[in-house]
Amino acid sequence: LWGCLASLRVASSQGRRSSAQLNSLVAAVSCWLAAAVMFAPLFTSNMANSAALPHLSSSAVIEYPIRLRVFAATAHIGTAVTCLCGAVLGLPKNSAHSTVTSTEAAESFNKEKLLWTLTSLAFAGWVVVAAAGPFPLATLPTMMGRRLSRAFGAFSLLYCGTAWVLRSALGNKMGPQANEVLRRSVTIAAGLHFVANLAKIIFEWDVLMNFYPAALSRPFATAAAFGSFALAITAATCPRSRKDC
Repeated sequence: LWGCLASLRVASSQGRRSSAQLNSLVAAVSCWLAAAVMFAPLFTSNMANSAALPHLSSSAVIEYPIRLRVFAATAHIGTAVTCLCGAVLGLPKNSAHSTVTSTEAAESFNKEKLLWTLTSLAFAGWVVVAAAGPFPLATLPTMMGRRLSRAFGAFSLLYCGTAWVLRSALGNKMGPQANEVLRRSVTIAAGLHFVANLAKIIFEWDVLMNFYPAALSRPFATAAAFGSFALAITAATCPRSRKDC
């Protein structure tokens, strides 16, 4: 989230038109997070009926204090409104200049764009899991508990949208420096999530197996989570000096 806002700031400081896509993305993420705080009982309700995970069904309803809800909702909604205004201002005034011909699109569809496309699709899947998937599947891709799992769907959406902005021609409207900030933020965030998940498995294996087996009860989905973050890192660090990347 910081990387997206920093990228927009860099583009604005250079006098470039900010990306309407990126502004709209941050606005959507902010609305998701505001809803996650305001409607915490709905976001944290258990949709699984598994005898193997009784701790989920017996957990108390999660609800945040009213002051925290008001503060968080105000901050996120304020961010959303600001970004929506930026999205309107970032729309191209002359669509003729923003049109990408089929020939240009074919020439520019290289290895890097393919990686960003796959990354975007992978995290689109995690957005669906966070929004509608049952627990314990919804604890992925970050192995978080009920309190944060569905809220993290906002950041899966952020990964998904950021990848799409970087693979699209519109992303280049912000300039190379703004795009570099965006790429670097994806590298850092995905790297931290990958390492954090791996550390949980290595150093907290007994705890996970005995007291919180949620994510590990879905081994294929857990492997897919690692693969998604690895794919994001690969796309973000793809060398751009070579012609095919």
